[in-house]
Amino acid sequence: MVAAVLSLLFEPKDQYVGKGGLYNSLYQSNIVVDKVEISKNKASVYLTGTMLSGGTCDDPRIMAQLTQTVLQFEDIKEVTFFVNNKEYTGSQKE
Repeated sequence: MVAAVLSLLFEPKDQYVGKGGLYNSLYQSNIVVDKVEISKNKASVYLTGTMLSGGTCDDPRIMAQLTQTVLQFEDIKEVTFFVNNKEYTGSQKE
């Protein structure tokens, strides 16, 4: 279920989405879910592709979108993301 919901998050490629024109900080990224592992209330999410942001203001937005999307599931209390097998902490400067 986590992979499916994240895939929906990555689907829109417009900068602004929905009737209200919500800002989509992931619109420049080309990311797919490779796998999700859940053990003892902790999720490890493996993503593949290119994570791009509009700059330093988008970095925390991207991390918040990813994190809150996964933490909406009651059985998950903690999440770690990996992009191309490297831990993703929300900074594009790594």
